[in-house]
Amino acid sequence: LGCTTVIASDKTGTLTTNQMTAVRVLLAPEGPGGPAVELVVSGTSFDPRGTVARAAPGAAALPSPPSRLPALAFAAACASLCNDAELEVGPGGAVGRVGEATEAALRTLAEKVGLPPPGGPLPPPPPLEGGGKRRLTPVNDAWRAAAPRAGGVEFDRSRKMMSVLTRPASASPASSGGTLWVKGAPESVLARCTHA
Repeated sequence: LGCTTVIASDKTGTLTTNQMTAVRVLLAPEGPGGPAVELVVSGTSFDPRGTVARAAPGAAALPSPPSRLPALAFAAACASLCNDAELEVGPGGAVGRVGEATEAALRTLAEKVGLPPPGGPLPPPPPLEGGGKRRLTPVNDAWRAAAPRAGGVEFDRSRKMMSVLTRPASASPASSGGTLWVKGAPESVLARCTHA
């Protein structure tokens, strides 16, 4: 560092504590020509306790659970399935992460959104584990059980995105169908889209 003249760093929270939290979600309009839907997310750090609500004062309440909003359910599914991070409980009950802070923040967001209502495409959250402790990520576990990963391309600087192919758990091994989940820099993802 003796000859370094410029240091470019990430924002303070990430640099000093290596923690991130999703605090806002912006969804496509609910109808043609409508305004985008802005949501606020409560909670701090990687703790999966928190809520998701509409940002505008006086705006209609979100359905309960929030995942009844289709665009939000898809965003939560992508945040969960296109992700390599894990959440864990450390000493004193503090929630930590294994993997990138950005991905752990997205996994936490998926927990706060929850699952689509019963009868939807996902199984219910797993039961209590031995000793009466609830799994830390029941929503993420349910997404993974319903749509196991079949392949993927990790994030890299040239693509600026991560892609994961999943297949329904009920699909046969010979099945060719699946869903490709992609997350990354908007300019990279949108450049590859035909429509939104």
